[in-house]
Amino acid sequence: MQYWDDLRYLLALDQHRSLNNAARFLKTNPTTVSRRIKRLSDYYQKTLVFRQPNGEWALTEDGENFALIAKRCSLAIETIEDQIQATTPNIMISTTDFVADYILAPHVKTILSEQNDLVIDIDSNHKNVRLAYGEADLVIRLRRPTSGSLIASKLADMEMNQFSPNGQMMKRWVGLSSTFDHQPEMQMCFDFFGCQPVFRSSNFATIRQLAVEHDLACIGPKFMMNEWRGLKLVNHFSPAINREVWSVFHETRKNDEALMRARRWVKDCFKEQFELSNSSPCDV
Repeated sequence: MQYWDDLRYLLALDQHRSLNNAARFLKTNPTTVSRRIKRLSDYYQKTLVFRQPNGEWALTEDGENFALIAKRCSLAIETIEDQIQATTPNIMISTTDFVADYILAPHVKTILSEQNDLVIDIDSNHKNVRLAYGEADLVIRLRRPTSGSLIASKLADMEMNQFSPNGQMMKRWVGLSSTFDHQPEMQMCFDFFGCQPVFRSSNFATIRQLAVEHDLACIGPKFMMNEWRGLKLVNHFSPAINREVWSVFHETRKNDEALMRARRWVKDCFKEQFELSNSSPCDV
C-alpha cells in the first residue's frame, strides 16, 4: 500500500479532532498533518475527512474504512511487538482516582501473591481513553459504553448520597467540578440543596476533607464517605443515586490471558470492597 505512513496522520486527526492537537501528538506541525492526509485523499480519490460546525474534524465513511484497516494493523503490530519485547505482561488500567485509591489499592496483596508475573499499571484520571488505540488495556468507569467494539461487564452498583458532619442538614455543600454538573449525582444535589456548591473538586477525597474541615455537606460514594471522621448521611430520607460501575476492554483482547487475569483481580477487588458496605457487587 503506497503512502502507508500517511495513515498515522489520519488516525491522529480522528483521535484528537483538531490539526493542532494531532500535530502535537505526532510531534510535527498542523501543515504537515493536513498535507499528509490530503496526499492520501488525492491518491485514492476519496474524501477522508470533513470539518464539523463546531470546528472539530471527523472522518467520512471512506475515512472510517481506511482508519479501521489501519487500527487493525496497528493493533496486530503492537501485539507482535509486545510478544517479542515484553518479558512480564504489563496491563494498564484506566480508572478514576477514588476507585484506584479506595478499591484497587487496598487489595494489591492478592495480585502480588497470586499474579507475581503480572505488572499492573493504574492510571487514575477522568480522561476518556480509546481502547482501540491501545491507550489503556482495561477501563473502569461509572457508565456503560454505548458504541465501539468493546466488551463491558458490570462490577457494582455504587450508591451516591449526601453527607455532612454528624448528619446535620445544611445548605452549604461541596460538589464535583462543573464539568460533572450533568451527572445524576450532581443533579440530585442541585435539587436537594437548592443552590450551587460553595466548593468544588473532581476528587472525592478532597471533597470529603473539605466537608469535614469546614463543616459542610457534600456528595460522594457511600462506601468511602459514610461515618468517616464524623461524616454521616444528611438524613435517612435523603435521595440516593445508584451509579453502575463497568469494566471495559476492546474485543480484540478477549483472548489475552494476562488481561483476563487482571480483569478477574479487578472483579475480586470490587467484591471484597462492597461486601464491607451496603452497595452491591455484580457478577462479571
